[in-house]
Amino acid sequence: MGFKLIKIIFFLVSTGLFSVSLAAKPVFHGDETKLSVKPTDVNYYLSYLISENTYYDPTFFDDHILSIDDKQVVHFTEVSGQIFDFYYFITEEDDIEFIRKYFKAHKEELNRISPQIYTSFLIYSTLTVEYQKEGIYKEVEKIIKDTAHTTLHRVVGENPNMQRIDSALFQYLKSNGFRSLNEIKKKPEWINMLVNKFYMLSTTYFFRDWGNIKAFRDHLAPLQGLAERQERPLKIKVYACSTGEEVMSYAVDLVESGIKDFRILASDINDSSLKYAENMKYSFDSFNRLTLKAKEKLKKYFHINESLKVWEPIDPDFFKSRIRFIHQDILENLPSDLEKDYAPPYDLISILNVLIYLEDGAVQKRKDYWLGILNEDGILVLYDAQYSLSKATFGGKEWAFNHFFVVNEWVNIKTNGAMTPQQKVELYEKKYEKEPIEDNFQQLTWAYLFVNQKDQAMHLCEQYLEKHPLSHIALSISLGIYTQMNKQAEKKRIIQTLVCAHPHQMNTLTMLINDKENKEDVPFLTKIKDSYRDFLIYYRSKPEEMAKIYDFESPSSKKWDVLRLIFKAMSYSLILEHQIKQKETKHIEAVAQKGLKLIKQIYENYPEYIVAGKFLNSILKGLVQYYLSSDEKEKALQYCEEGLEMFEKGFRNKNYFYIMEGLGILNLDKALVYKEKPQGTASAKEAFDNAIFYYEQASFLLDDLFTVRHSYFYSSKGQCYLERGKLLLREGKIKQAQMDFSKAFYNFEKSLELNPLYSKDSARMREEVLGIMNKNNLTLEQVPETSLA
Repeated sequence: MGFKLIKIIFFLVSTGLFSVSLAAKPVFHGDETKLSVKPTDVNYYLSYLISENTYYDPTFFDDHILSIDDKQVVHFTEVSGQIFDFYYFITEEDDIEFIRKYFKAHKEELNRISPQIYTSFLIYSTLTVEYQKEGIYKEVEKIIKDTAHTTLHRVVGENPNMQRIDSALFQYLKSNGFRSLNEIKKKPEWINMLVNKFYMLSTTYFFRDWGNIKAFRDHLAPLQGLAERQERPLKIKVYACSTGEEVMSYAVDLVESGIKDFRILASDINDSSLKYAENMKYSFDSFNRLTLKAKEKLKKYFHINESLKVWEPIDPDFFKSRIRFIHQDILENLPSDLEKDYAPPYDLISILNVLIYLEDGAVQKRKDYWLGILNEDGILVLYDAQYSLSKATFGGKEWAFNHFFVVNEWVNIKTNGAMTPQQKVELYEKKYEKEPIEDNFQQLTWAYLFVNQKDQAMHLCEQYLEKHPLSHIALSISLGIYTQMNKQAEKKRIIQTLVCAHPHQMNTLTMLINDKENKEDVPFLTKIKDSYRDFLIYYRSKPEEMAKIYDFESPSSKKWDVLRLIFKAMSYSLILEHQIKQKETKHIEAVAQKGLKLIKQIYENYPEYIVAGKFLNSILKGLVQYYLSSDEKEKALQYCEEGLEMFEKGFRNKNYFYIMEGLGILNLDKALVYKEKPQGTASAKEAFDNAIFYYEQASFLLDDLFTVRHSYFYSSKGQCYLERGKLLLREGKIKQAQMDFSKAFYNFEKSLELNPLYSKDSARMREEVLGIMNKNNLTLEQVPETSLA
């Protein structure tokens, strides 16, 4: 989806300040002498401005920062030797005047880098713009829609900080010489640039989400048979193809499955993305975070071009003769003049990580069109953070059930007319029996309800809740069934459990507002809900104000005060998380103590509200990690022990996956403390024994996370084995260390296979494992799959 172009806001991210309000005084003082240009791979998506910057890839294009004595002046990108665009960090008049004189004196040196820089700065430094900063984002959005007739794209988040985004966009346009907004209409190439940078986030890589998507391979046989009978190639349509890695992943997997007669029609709204995709040249970064197995697979088809420092196909003609890239808005119909091999209907349609940027109404209107261009038994691969068939967020439950069999949250098989409802139920039963995870439970329950088997659905919910008493999905489905069956006592019990375990879920709050028994308290609940929404949007930008948001009075201290306390505790845990991430250490201790005090109050007075354990874990984990990075290891150990004591006293017996994670991570941190710095007078042997004990405890407790497919499971488990292996190696226990390193390696590989996007640390730690093993002449042991969980 989209395109990994240059990442605009270097100054905003690196300093935390924003464009025109750069500084109260000049940055340059007249004594600077050294000009330097350094490459950067940091990704400056708009996500940084709206606090969603954790999981985005670095750029692999030729991005550079020009500095004078390490004081940043401009960020620019080169494409084929030409500078693509600019973002100037300097805004104060004195700084601009200094740079003007400096550039003039060093023009020859500057021109050796590129004559475009001097020219662009002269334009920027003398430019008087006709547009205002406030509201510019919406104005440009309207121009994009009117000029390109494209779908409305939106930034991530319901209500992002528009002041910051306006400021960034204003500075970007001025840096690139736009005197008026009307000039955008005359330069259509800039429509793509602006859409890409400010109206959609962009990231892509080989085999993204492939741990789940690869299930499509099990359903190719009937489609291949159909294609052979019709004497045509297997046909695939990939929407929002970005720079082409997803397309190449499908192509490679088809060949690996024995299918060479295929055609892929790939489209994107961004012409620059398509240009890169057609070149089929990929940076080293595209390969860095793949599993070793995936790397080996790609090496059959790609090799390194040493002169260009890129990966490229060994046989480019093979792929170029089977893949076509076209410009297309995802919400428009396909061109009518497509040649037969690329025209619908298709055997597989892929729509990944793009729908979230579109208006929901427009997305839902397209479902029948995409269904219509898909062959019977065809595969629909559809997913992003907001849409999937398995969650009924795309098309709705009934539409999904009537037309598809849901394999997993990504892969769906078209079945309308080819399978009876009861046959679908039987398939879902087999799927759940084979793998009784939450997603499969949800699908089977819905299937029972669609064929009017309420008793079976209720029985399944009761069975599932016996094993997972606090499952939000199971509780919500049970509540719906009890409501339909008018079982008030059971409904009340479920509501109470949801409130105690999931009060911070938006649908729990909505349910409380709609419940007749809470009629008098609706204004209070609405205030909680609205405050929560505002809090999630703004807490990172205004942490000092957010702790006060839940200081209002509760209508009934016994009934509702705890809900307010829960949200206040949550606010402290999120503020702490932000402070540690941004290294704002001044008030960390004070914020943490306020949060801990609240949680203890909840724990002592309302022990049934086990959701408090989630925020306790968050606060303690933050504190531990903060002190682990300093010299005060004893304080980290103190917080570990305090957290473990509270968990084991009250929260442990609830068997809640938040709590299991908390115990696992805190044990892991406690082991790290013992490894780094033994407390008190403990001998090295005692410290070693303590660390080994806590690694074993962490590993054991983390096993419970596997059933809910928690994102921390494999990387945390791998870290347990890695750190314990280091200790065993240090103590001369070579054979045991070798097995632990092998287990660490396989856990990190599994983490990368499931989702490389969230696994930067896993890739780094995997390389650390391999480095240690190579240095010590150790080999990877065979690790049974069952040992991972």
